[in-house]
Amino acid sequence: PDQNVYVIRDSASRSELKHIKSPKAICAAWGSKECEELVGDPGRYRKIFIHYLGPELFRWVADMPAGPKVMWIFWGGDYFFPPKMYAKGSYDEATRGLLAERQVRGVRGVAERLRTFQHDVRWQARKRAALARVDYMLHWNVLDFDAVTRDTGWSAKYLPFDYDGGLLLEHESDPAARARWQRFDQRRVVLLGNSGTPSNNHLTV
Repeated sequence: PDQNVYVIRDSASRSELKHIKSPKAICAAWGSKECEELVGDPGRYRKIFIHYLGPELFRWVADMPAGPKVMWIFWGGDYFFPPKMYAKGSYDEATRGLLAERQVRGVRGVAERLRTFQHDVRWQARKRAALARVDYMLHWNVLDFDAVTRDTGWSAKYLPFDYDGGLLLEHESDPAARARWQRFDQRRVVLLGNSGTPSNNHLTV
């Protein structure tokens, strides 16, 4: 307790943070001297929680010494990327059709696909090396854990972890908000992904 280090991997200033109020959370661009000094030797931690395992972290995680448990708060976009590699399982028919229409044709298209393939192969190798060091995936959907396990053969364990999505905890102390949410009682509510990426399949929804 009270010995945690909280790093927001961004060069934003504290004044730009909208929801994080704790003064313990430090904004520091990943790889900067400030960030390296703040994080220090990863071997000094008992657990390291990573929220979004982006490519800038692949080598750092892969090279981490034995000792600390690496806890990956799974996001989705930090694994199912590059998206074309997972199109069959992630995209529905309407989305696949739209992406096919937008694909560049001819010699330029072939050259672009070759560059993308070379990039994706390097990306996959670095990603797999990082995932081999992950001890736990924290996520609400065990099917994603199963998909990563089939794809990588890793030995990480699954821990149930959920966001309330703004529907529960933050409204408990607000009677007006509670009354608004009661209007959804006995109705089916569909939450659309907010990113507008193809994998959210907005066309079908």
